[in-house]
Amino acid sequence: QQHAAAFKAIVATASRPVTMVRTPRPGLTAYHVYLQGAEALVDARSHVLIDEWAWYQSPTSFLLQLHMRLAAGDTGKQIVGVTGLLGGLMALSGLYLWWPVRRQFQWRSLWPKRTSRIHMVRLHRDLGVLAAVLVLLFSLTGAGVVFGQASRSLFSAVLWSEAATPAPARVATDAHPPAVDAAVIARAQAALPGAQLMSWSPATADNAAHYFRFRQAGEPHPYGRSTVHISALDGRVLSAVDATLEPRGERAANWMYPLHAVTVGGWPYRLLALLAALALAAISISGMVGFVQSLRSNGGKKRPG
Repeated sequence: QQHAAAFKAIVATASRPVTMVRTPRPGLTAYHVYLQGAEALVDARSHVLIDEWAWYQSPTSFLLQLHMRLAAGDTGKQIVGVTGLLGGLMALSGLYLWWPVRRQFQWRSLWPKRTSRIHMVRLHRDLGVLAAVLVLLFSLTGAGVVFGQASRSLFSAVLWSEAATPAPARVATDAHPPAVDAAVIARAQAALPGAQLMSWSPATADNAAHYFRFRQAGEPHPYGRSTVHISALDGRVLSAVDATLEPRGERAANWMYPLHAVTVGGWPYRLLALLAALALAAISISGMVGFVQSLRSNGGKKRPG
């Protein structure tokens, strides 16, 4: 198979250990290789290296790392997740504070003529209530992606859903496991007939099991959540999970990443996401400006006595 030859060539020529290989897809006709501390693109036909970079060497990768991990590894990722939860909490608290003064809403406050405190507060209040649902959506789905297992458990509890299929136990070995071949890939494909192979993670000395990600028709996740684990030692299929047949809690949780990454909904949803990003920037700036101006105003007052 084409994928088998590509995977073998990628592992053989990689400058660092390979952690995952994504297969070519529309818009990227190359294998996207994830290495330890770097990424690379490999030509789909010749299997020749196109480019290799560390995250800090590419503007796109740097922005992605900044967004996902604050460019600070796992610690930064946890901070991003907590920030998402706080963002959702602030949106809810803003709605609560707005409700008693809802009659003061004015469309013209969205285009303030001055940057005085009163104008910034009105912009923050009225734009905030208009964008609250979208801020909630992107904040909480982002946090849900970070705290994946906890959010999946929450979905299962709220929807009275059955438990998800447990991950297979690790396959122990004393030596480096054999490389993937066409027979192993064919066995993985046979476990989920009709699904599209999206990625492969090689077996390692710590866990001698190949990990395949597939995308079934109807899955919202762009990279699929259907999985197959195959032992690299004897070729046994350890598990095969069709994401479209998972309990409803898992199926609901599978929407978190597509909604946050805006990979569903077409151009209307992308437009909403753009407006939400612009609104969030305006809400943050107006809130900060209003807060600073209030500090200056209070600091300028004479103390009694």
